[in-house]
Amino acid sequence: MKTFKLFLSCLTISIATSYTFVCLNHRFFHFKEQDINGEKPPGLVLIICIAPLIETIIFQYIMHHILVYIKIRNGWTQIVLMSLVFASFHLYSSFYMLMVFCSSIALNFFYIKTSKVNMLLAVLLTALLHSLYNLFGYLFVV
Repeated sequence: MKTFKLFLSCLTISIATSYTFVCLNHRFFHFKEQDINGEKPPGLVLIICIAPLIETIIFQYIMHHILVYIKIRNGWTQIVLMSLVFASFHLYSSFYMLMVFCSSIALNFFYIKTSKVNMLLAVLLTALLHSLYNLFGYLFVV
């Protein structure tokens, strides 16, 4: 039950963060979709199923193991570093990178907390969290 509440909280925070950035964009910056990524969005299967699982394995599971290996064990330091690396691979624009960084704080927080209990569960639930976040973006932002 605790994991479910944390899951819902992190999903709400990441979506609220994304929605805040969308509102800021519409109010002040006026980036258009083509200004952000220069092409049509990839297919729904890629955005909802494939990318979240692959990105969770790379940017949470592997990155977390690397940070522990190099003796960076502080949870918040891990969260910020994982978020910076994740955002740096979303190069559509600096505005988009900032949005991804802020939203990924919740994903990485969830992963770090859940991985202490069960690593496989952490990977699967973080991928699901990422999938739902992407689905929100696909349906309401793009």
